[in-house]
Amino acid sequence: MHLPRRLAIVATDLMTGEAVVLERGDLVEAVLASIALPGLLPPRRYRGRWLIDGGLAANLPVRVAYEMGARRVVAFPCRCMSRPDEAPRGALDVLFHCVSLMIATQMRLQLESVAGCLEAIILGGCPGPDIDPFDFDRAHELIEPAYQAARTQLLQWVRSGVSVG
Repeated sequence: MHLPRRLAIVATDLMTGEAVVLERGDLVEAVLASIALPGLLPPRRYRGRWLIDGGLAANLPVRVAYEMGARRVVAFPCRCMSRPDEAPRGALDVLFHCVSLMIATQMRLQLESVAGCLEAIILGGCPGPDIDPFDFDRAHELIEPAYQAARTQLLQWVRSGVSVG
């Protein structure tokens, strides 16, 4: 499939933990590899490697964007898996809280790696109700508020005079 813009999809090598940037090849296979969340979706064999969710190696792949030529990135991180104001209750809550901590730390490290080289505009976190991350039937309750929040923040940003080109 030919895309009108350059696209890079990030997956994680299951055996080494390194980020794998997929820029060529089968788009569907690349996406399936990038979203193969351990425990939920099986790893994908792609180009001789076992690949899993790219968020494990580069949840906010600003370094990849910078290396592709980006000088400004707008991101809307989702931090819906943990309630920072409450102590985790039970093993699954502890696991989700640890994943949230890992994602936040990983995002900070990614941003630090391009500090001074790339403008990163991080929009507010995930609005909406507290929903179990595996309750896919309620995804719409997160998607619409997140869309509206991102839209509002981007409009404010543009109205402030920032060039988007």
